[in-house]
Amino acid sequence: LSNIQIYKSQQEKEEEDDLRIKEIYEFQLIDLTATRIMKGRIGKDTKHEELVTEIVRQIEIFVPKVDQINCRIEFLIESKILKRKDGYPDMYEYIS
Repeated sequence: LSNIQIYKSQQEKEEEDDLRIKEIYEFQLIDLTATRIMKGRIGKDTKHEELVTEIVRQIEIFVPKVDQINCRIEFLIESKILKRKDGYPDMYEYIS
């Protein structure tokens, strides 16, 4: 391999690493924002659309995609931070 090929390979690896770090940062920011929103609404149910809208409104560093938010809401449910309200799959409660 030539030095140019090695350099390009290293550069591509660094770009992939940077993208992964950015993705992790965005996921963490969505998690923190959703948790803060829901924690402020203890004892109150929140509709899915309301939570997604509020997350997008509060995050100013980037515009989160709805798919990202949905993925992170599922993660928070699996982590037992949020739960779906019994009988209402589009409503969430803070439980942690």
